[in-house]
Amino acid sequence: MPNSDNARRHSIAFLKKLFARGKIYEGLFNNICNAGCDPETLGGLLFAICTIAVADQGGFLDPGDLSMAQLKRLTRDLLSFADLVERVNRTRLNPKLDILAAPPDTSRDPIRMHMVYLYDKLPFIMRVYSFHLGRFSKFSKALLKRLTFGHIETLRLLLYIEERTGRPRYDDMSNLLTTGFLVAGGDEDGIPDFFSADALAKLKQRTSKFGLTSRS
Repeated sequence: MPNSDNARRHSIAFLKKLFARGKIYEGLFNNICNAGCDPETLGGLLFAICTIAVADQGGFLDPGDLSMAQLKRLTRDLLSFADLVERVNRTRLNPKLDILAAPPDTSRDPIRMHMVYLYDKLPFIMRVYSFHLGRFSKFSKALLKRLTFGHIETLRLLLYIEERTGRPRYDDMSNLLTTGFLVAGGDEDGIPDFFSADALAKLKQRTSKFGLTSRS
């Protein structure tokens, strides 16, 4: 919660500085919220994107030194290990039995029961992880090619606005992002090219075939 509260305070301070740049920005923000967006969510996304763009941390997204063959092998191994863990859990070797056999302790019992729950769910979690990783890796190369964290978060913002208001509002978002970048400490010469209305439209169009949502 402290981290969440701290982020909220920074987001609010960011919006105050943004609105101080002119009534037009507060009007654009309020119009989008009145159309269906949650002010806190929208403000948080704007703050995060502009801060990331200024810091330019992380660089291009890539899978590091992991090959696609390794990722595919991992998805298969996870399914195999999930089956094996499930078999162990049906025997007396199930580690949760050791936890349940421990003497009662009011200070430790909640943690113990949570561990028991996790052990029971481990095969399911491994299978879900395998499925999600396999699904994502199928389009990751095309999706992540020359995309930064700033691109990804900006795409999430456009998807969120479209889901809530019915359209992505490229012109409005270009104005808010461009000025937000300056508010976050960026220089005019460093304003990201993808903050323009045309570039925002191309970014969303480029990734539309993947069927992403703001929660993806």
